[in-house]
Amino acid sequence: IIERYRESVLKGTKRADKAGQHLDWWKKRLEGKTIAEVTPDVIATARDELAAGTYMRGKERRNKKTGVLALPKEYKRSGATVNRYLGTLSHVFTTAIKEWRLSDRNPVADIRKKKASRGRGRFLTDDEAVADAEAIVAIQAWLTIRYDDGCARSPLLADGRVVPDALCWRNVILGR
Repeated sequence: IIERYRESVLKGTKRADKAGQHLDWWKKRLEGKTIAEVTPDVIATARDELAAGTYMRGKERRNKKTGVLALPKEYKRSGATVNRYLGTLSHVFTTAIKEWRLSDRNPVADIRKKKASRGRGRFLTDDEAVADAEAIVAIQAWLTIRYDDGCARSPLLADGRVVPDALCWRNVILGR
């Protein structure tokens, strides 16, 4: 079902590359098993193997001075990455159930997800805060003029977005 999913669902989509990597990994782990043999415990074992494994990012490089070959650094997969792999497989089974009627259950639905990190906490620098405040003041000025003057939507807003140079003298019509 993985190849059918790849051909009928993923072909030509934005996520075909990443999901393709996920599907390649799952295909290796589930090779030779029928849909009925893919049970939650099989997927849980594979999930744990994925979480425990490492991967390399980058290319092998040769030191120009010494000629020694340096391997790229190894990284451990995060919980969020493991969850994305599970999500891809879950969508394969959901498609097999809803569209192809190949199964009546999604074994991934019975698997606990890994804990994902909280992400990054980032605060604005003083310069960014000042720039944001200046942008807000400019937008307020545009909107005030728009409402007070009865401007049409198009000169100040294009597709719902504020156009920075929309409020210039060439766009001002004084004769009305």
